[in-house]
Amino acid sequence: MKFGLPRISKDIASLFIATFFIAFSVTMMSPILPEIKNEFQLSYTAASLLLSSFAVSRLILSIPSGYLYEKTNKKNLLIGGIALLSAGSLIAGLSSGFLMFLASQVIMGAGFSICITTVIVSLSSSATKENRGKLLGMNSFVRSVGGIIAPTLAGIIAVIFAWRNVFLFYAAISVLCIVLLYFFFSGEVKRPAEKEEEAEMKNYKQTLYGLFAIMLLTNIVFMGFRGSAVPLFASDVLKLDSGQIGFLLSVSAFVFLIFAPVSAYLSDRHGRKVFMVLSTLAFTLSVFGFLVAKNEFHLMLLMGLFGYGSIIFVSSTAMLGDITQAKHASKNYSMMRFISDFGMVIGPVATGLLLDSYGFKAVGWLLGALSFVAFIIALYVIEEPKYRLDLKRLLNIATFGRFGE
Repeated sequence: MKFGLPRISKDIASLFIATFFIAFSVTMMSPILPEIKNEFQLSYTAASLLLSSFAVSRLILSIPSGYLYEKTNKKNLLIGGIALLSAGSLIAGLSSGFLMFLASQVIMGAGFSICITTVIVSLSSSATKENRGKLLGMNSFVRSVGGIIAPTLAGIIAVIFAWRNVFLFYAAISVLCIVLLYFFFSGEVKRPAEKEEEAEMKNYKQTLYGLFAIMLLTNIVFMGFRGSAVPLFASDVLKLDSGQIGFLLSVSAFVFLIFAPVSAYLSDRHGRKVFMVLSTLAFTLSVFGFLVAKNEFHLMLLMGLFGYGSIIFVSSTAMLGDITQAKHASKNYSMMRFISDFGMVIGPVATGLLLDSYGFKAVGWLLGALSFVAFIIALYVIEEPKYRLDLKRLLNIATFGRFGE
């Protein structure tokens, strides 16, 4: 099997650059969350609310962002989103109290919503069904690089200087992204000429709603587990510092970095469903494994498995592109973002409430159960008529095509 890459235009490369900075913004706070919690003397619920506030504005702007995408110049929209991320990060670094910091996260969330909608819809609309997985996989590779660097670097900056410097640093480097986009991103999205095949999807609505349900559940789990439970458990139970927590979280991003591009490429050939099933199963096993975690090494193994599970976001996005006509692209992607962001709001808050009332075990049971439901939906609800989910195909995928077609 030859792993060819789609041709990358200057605009696509610019979108990848934006993705890196977007990923940085959403992953840099988790390792320093315990320090923020201690400085502002917050409960678990209030600390988790900081993560949710970032998602609340994303939730509110998810659907309007899709409308703006259709009506506004893409270049101005993306630069404006990065500018909001930079401004919010600057406010966070200078915040004098909890409410000011909370407001900064709302501003950053608004910028994130605008940016991610612009990037994902532009990339998916620019791709054909045959290379959509490759293109989204390359974007996921870039995102995971940001996801690896951000927690580790944030932890190091917090240990050497202070947690506020993490946000000041991001505010400064995001200006570089704005400059690069201004000079290299034209904002023009060229849709390839493709025959519309929505009619061949007999269970289009069933699969569409199944995708939405999976994205809701997996985002609840992602933010509740990786965003809140793991860093708080590592800090309060295992007594790890911000640098160690940042490295721990980077393990999942590193595993995602390895598997996401390859899985995305293979999904163009073997279908999306098999990877959705495998990734939701990995989510389930990693979260239930949290119930018996005793030390840093255990958490590291679980975060590696969780990183593989995170390819669910790539596979789901690619499948949505496969079953969606071009004229409905921004609407369906905006709805997926709305549902995903709703999950990101619920996840940290539910986790915080459970931690304050029942402890870490209760969080593990709840998030593990939600992951299992997502696995069942991927296995039995998602339809992909062109591909069978059987052992031979699984072996073929695992051996990179050497087992036989």
